[in-house]
Amino acid sequence: MVCLPQLIAISPNAFTIEEVTQATEEFINPYSNIQSRSYPIGIVQEATNDFSENLIIGRGGYGNVYACTIDGIDVAVKRLTQDSSQGVLEFENEISFLSGLDHENVIKLVGYSVSPAEKIIIYEFMSNNSLASLLFDDTKRKRLAWSTRVKIIRGIANGLNYLHNEAAKNLIHRDIKAGNILLDNNMIAKIADFGTAKNANMLDNPSPPKGTTGYWDPHYYADGKLSRKSDVYSFGVIILEMLTGKKSILEDATSQSSHISSLRA
Repeated sequence: MVCLPQLIAISPNAFTIEEVTQATEEFINPYSNIQSRSYPIGIVQEATNDFSENLIIGRGGYGNVYACTIDGIDVAVKRLTQDSSQGVLEFENEISFLSGLDHENVIKLVGYSVSPAEKIIIYEFMSNNSLASLLFDDTKRKRLAWSTRVKIIRGIANGLNYLHNEAAKNLIHRDIKAGNILLDNNMIAKIADFGTAKNANMLDNPSPPKGTTGYWDPHYYADGKLSRKSDVYSFGVIILEMLTGKKSILEDATSQSSHISSLRA
């Protein structure tokens, strides 16, 4: 039998799926209070063909995202980089907040999986990837007719209103950007990536700004005072991107950068 210390010291990829499942039977899930399904790591390994490179649909500082099927459902599996301490905090934040959200314009948390060596989040699969992947690709952008863009903008607005005012825990997302707006097969917008979200009623202002350059609310960036308006500012940047087809940070021929808000008609 593979003992727990061995599992911690060695990557689970060194074992078979059966051995990993057996070794984690005695592992106490520290997130058992989360109201979402916890999947055994062996099921996730089997679904992803042991985290096959061929199934990767996204890469980031947090780790890789894999497309696969679990329980007959098409899902996206985000596997946390094992040496990311910041990623662990964002993992906890994400599953805690997402498990309590239910709205057409917010990504659905299917479940999660934890072991001594793995932390994994399982989402509903979005066949049209992110808004950024379409908007900033000269060929794919043609799929975004004006009527579709309006539909997406309305969807983001509805999702933000839900997060800010209607969810059981009102949230401020803190990283609203085109890359975090996912699109399903009907081009319905889903707000994703809640790793840096904050409870809107429990703000420790001022706090170090979180988010993405180009989408930051300048007031939040300057004084660290977070509010719902910070998300609204970022949403406004997305609208400008959708109107112009340009990214939030622009570079000219001399590599000088400027913000999209500086554009003039």
